[in-house]
Amino acid sequence: MVKLHSVIKFWARKSPTIINELIPMGTRSLLDPFCGSGVSGYVGVLKKVKKIVLSDINPVAIFITHTILDKTILDDKIFTEIREICSDLVKEAYTIELDGKKFVIEKVAWTTNYVCPYHDEVVDARNARKLRSRFLYCPRCNKRFLPANVREFFEEPFEIYAYNESGEKKILRDFRLLEAYVEECKKFKATSWFPDGEFSYPDGTPFLQHPRRIKKVSELFTERGLFVASTLYQYIEDIWIKDPKQGDLLKLAFISSIVSATKMLPYSKTSGTSWKLPRYWIPHVRYEKNFCNTFLRKLGILRKFKNTWYTYIKDYRIRATYDSNYLPKLDDHTISIIRSDARNLNVDSNFDLIIIDPPHYAEINFYELTYLWQLWLKGRYNDSRFTDFSYWKHEIDVNPRLGRNLTYYIDELARIASKYTNLLSNRGKLIIIIHNRNKEVFNETVKRVKEYIGNGNLHCREVITNIPSSAQGIHGIQKQRLYLLIIDYG
Repeated sequence: MVKLHSVIKFWARKSPTIINELIPMGTRSLLDPFCGSGVSGYVGVLKKVKKIVLSDINPVAIFITHTILDKTILDDKIFTEIREICSDLVKEAYTIELDGKKFVIEKVAWTTNYVCPYHDEVVDARNARKLRSRFLYCPRCNKRFLPANVREFFEEPFEIYAYNESGEKKILRDFRLLEAYVEECKKFKATSWFPDGEFSYPDGTPFLQHPRRIKKVSELFTERGLFVASTLYQYIEDIWIKDPKQGDLLKLAFISSIVSATKMLPYSKTSGTSWKLPRYWIPHVRYEKNFCNTFLRKLGILRKFKNTWYTYIKDYRIRATYDSNYLPKLDDHTISIIRSDARNLNVDSNFDLIIIDPPHYAEINFYELTYLWQLWLKGRYNDSRFTDFSYWKHEIDVNPRLGRNLTYYIDELARIASKYTNLLSNRGKLIIIIHNRNKEVFNETVKRVKEYIGNGNLHCREVITNIPSSAQGIHGIQKQRLYLLIIDYG
């Protein structure tokens, strides 16, 4: 089975291996009110759980969960059509000529040059940063400065990675070729629709981790990347209008790839190009990637996954809704996927297992991180599933910019524990997954949960596990601890 992380990266997603250990064989019903990208549903199907209810307040999470778990398989004709469209775009935007041979650009390395605020010296970011420092150092005056405070800066490429029809790869550093590439970049102007919202909440408050030098989403993209992405998305939306299920598969592959059209890919010779940090940012030294190649690779992975997944999901009925008032019908072999606030989820049944994996305090801002995806998914047709951006007011996390402090988070989590404890069946079990580096904060959380549930058998089990790559940005690359609060009734 293809790894879910290969289909689409979702921040702080737990490994299916971890979830698999939490679902006992013989579990008949499962509820996850913070389902994220649907890992618990995925594992639940593999373990033959008959009744599954998945919910999340975030419409993008519901879209990802439904599109991954749904039975739809990518149509071969549509796959061929999309490949032809991408082939034409590659010829137009990512093909260069060298010594009479045509090469396709794989990626281009760029550096940002800053003008030292103390004099007119141009500082190349590649040689001006000390390990783990936010500051750059001018080699002439040896003074440090914050790049965000510099008024004058410019970007230039220094390496082009390309390959020809026979697969021969080259790294091109010729100054004239690089200059010509910069001039060619200027001709790419997006003429198809693209989102251009600002990095702020609907009330105008800037995001907690604002990208600083840029204000609008369009400024996050390279000119070439935005031209290619918007052109391709026009075709995808036209397919979606005719066949929504096929269109959703294409949209999932698109949002999974869209970072490749931006300036957010840090230059590294030791790791792959990906969205490294849980925020919007433009690294000083970065890659510009061939968006079409990335999209087709992601679409191919998704296609392979769906073809295999169908054999597991074929006997299930899947119902997905963005109506928070929907009451799921818990027949055998059903999966209900509901967009709802966990505090208000409408269910009238009991469950053998309830898994609660809320945002971990202040570590991940899910509204902000899925904002870019939601803008694209809303699209030029204003897809009604993605027009609501107001749910930011009701998220359960720690966000001082929005007035949500640690007390708020712990109290809301404790209330939710109390609500869902009452939905456990005889011998049922509720598991709350918690992570916090501060032991005092963790102990306070446990204390509040105990106060709210009042009775039941609550115990805490410490799990030491290899964190999957989707969570490395917040937990680090070493083995870290996830804590499981287990509430069960015997």
